Amino acid sequence: MLRVAAIVAAFGSFAFEGGFRGCGNDVSSPDGTLPEGEPPECLVDSDCVAPMCSDATCIAGRCQTSATMIDNDRDGQIAAPCGPDCDDGNPNVSPLLAESCDGIDNDCDMAVDEDAPSSTTAYPVSTQVLAAAGLATLPGVMLFSVDPGAGDSTLTARWFDLGPSGALVLERIATFVDEQVSVAALPTTGGVRVLWSVPSEHVVREASIGITSAGSSVSLSVGPTTDVVTGMDVVSMRAVEAVGSYALLLDVLDAGTGNRVRHLAVPGSTPVALPYTDGSFDLAARDTRFYTPSGDSEIAVIDAGGHELRRVVLPGPSATDAVVSWNGRILAPSADLSDFTLREITVTDTLGEGWPLRTGFGGPDIAVHPLSSRLAVTRMVGYVDLSFYDDTFSIVSEFTSLPYPSTETFTYREVVETSVGPAVVLSEAPGLQSYVVALQCAAASL
Repeated sequence: MLRVAAIVAAFGSFAFEGGFRGCGNDVSSPDGTLPEGEPPECLVDSDCVAPMCSDATCIAGRCQTSATMIDNDRDGQIAAPCGPDCDDGNPNVSPLLAESCDGIDNDCDMAVDEDAPSSTTAYPVSTQVLAAAGLATLPGVMLFSVDPGAGDSTLTARWFDLGPSGALVLERIATFVDEQVSVAALPTTGGVRVLWSVPSEHVVREASIGITSAGSSVSLSVGPTTDVVTGMDVVSMRAVEAVGSYALLLDVLDAGTGNRVRHLAVPGSTPVALPYTDGSFDLAARDTRFYTPSGDSEIAVIDAGGHELRRVVLPGPSATDAVVSWNGRILAPSADLSDFTLREITVTDTLGEGWPLRTGFGGPDIAVHPLSSRLAVTRMVGYVDLSFYDDTFSIVSEFTSLPYPSTETFTYREVVETSVGPAVVLSEAPGLQSYVVALQCAAASL
């Protein structure tokens, strides 16, 4: 209106032969004229302000409103808030469409990929993976391997990107002289903590790997190296998160006897020898208590000082990787004929309720992994199956026969969490390949 007033002030009264017909949409009013002496309220459509869910056009100097049917993507649905289309710029989004596995809300129900069919994609990695970790905030997996070289070996971190960038970023961490190195990894805020043994120096070292993401590029940075265990020839180790820190279960070679002795190591304290030689090599934590298999059907409860507090007897032999901490629960699978039952060890360290796992025949090798609010259970009988259980121990998502081109026995299996869903890391024997199997649309059903 200020523009119209300025025109009138500059030229005084004016008239159009035949009456003013406006500038909007070339449409005239019914009689095609504007009353003599009355200034127009608009010259173009943009001078008009329309109420919500209406359209406004300038016709013969007057703003005319009408109900509008805006459908920019031409999918047959009106744009929100006047209609149900929550994204009128994308023809793949409409309340009439089914959900697809594409990371967007296809059916406008405010949920992403919730009903989309799950799928798997296997990515080969040409090295033996010794440890892996994922972050819920980034679309990728950190893989650790010891790469052979000319007379030495190098501990290498590989960031395997599952997002659109497809980046594979390498960071060399340490170099050894042809040694058998054991590696463990734990996710931290903004990165991964990696621990590795150096047999010739009788130490276990720690470093933090920072992950920085900027658009489609990812960069890694290695922090200072710290010796966390000294004076021990560590053959293998397992790391678990503990209250405010972490703990290590160490398999240490006794130079005098040649036997392996299991130790518990908590940062800041001297590793303590544990009197367990039987049972699977595993460790879980709850508060300041730790749980480790101490026999084929026993779980030992120990404190940070290595003192045994109690032994919990399972009704059947335990499985490989036989104890896990999940949402405050301590769980251990025990064998029952050809199947396994997942048993809970209560807060009073007694044997609690049990839930059957879908395992089937063939002597499956069970690996139980916590993942967010769901429990991931893998089994392998010439192939790998993965089932996700909720807190009632019902299967909420399942993947059978995960794709990989070999039937060799895997030396490492881990389920990790990423921002684009879970991934399974599979590693074969030395000299063979490893695989990162992305589980598309599994997270939605979790």
